[in-house]
Amino acid sequence: MKLLKLAALAVLFSVSSYAQGTVEKSLFNVQTGLTPLAINHEAKLGDRFALRSELSFALRAYWTLYDSGYAFTPVINLEPRWYYNIAKREGKGKRTDNNSANFIGLASRYSSDWVVLGGLPDYFTIPNSVSFVPKWGIRRGIGQSNFNYEFSTGLGYFFYPDQESQKYSSKRGGFTVHLDFRIGYTFK
Repeated sequence: MKLLKLAALAVLFSVSSYAQGTVEKSLFNVQTGLTPLAINHEAKLGDRFALRSELSFALRAYWTLYDSGYAFTPVINLEPRWYYNIAKREGKGKRTDNNSANFIGLASRYSSDWVVLGGLPDYFTIPNSVSFVPKWGIRRGIGQSNFNYEFSTGLGYFFYPDQESQKYSSKRGGFTVHLDFRIGYTFK
């Protein structure tokens, strides 16, 4: 029984010792990288939790025997994030402003053809899709500025939400790989 009380006290002490580092209340970011342009906002949900809402543009490329090209289409993303080591980083004296920490998130994305930037031939159609991707990533500040970089990766599932989009594929959905590297600026 004493061992159980001692273990509970140790866990309580370790949790309370990391409780100082918290995510920012509100961050507005503009980022670029593998995604040409992303505008996002992170809102604090708890000490280590934030909700990111984002509008970005995805690159859509096509190749045929006689033709090739690309276009950009909008993507809406809603992603809860858990910055699991932000308190530990602060305890070690490392930078944590602008949510500079490692995170685990669940990206929920909707990709659409509402706006297509670039020339696409009539025979090339961009289907609407929804994806859910659990991912791991890091976010760090660059120097003492508001510039930052972010890397994230994950494996998830996508599907086509409507009949019109499903007719362009033999499958209703499948697995998707997420790999992203971005450099950006945070406005406070």
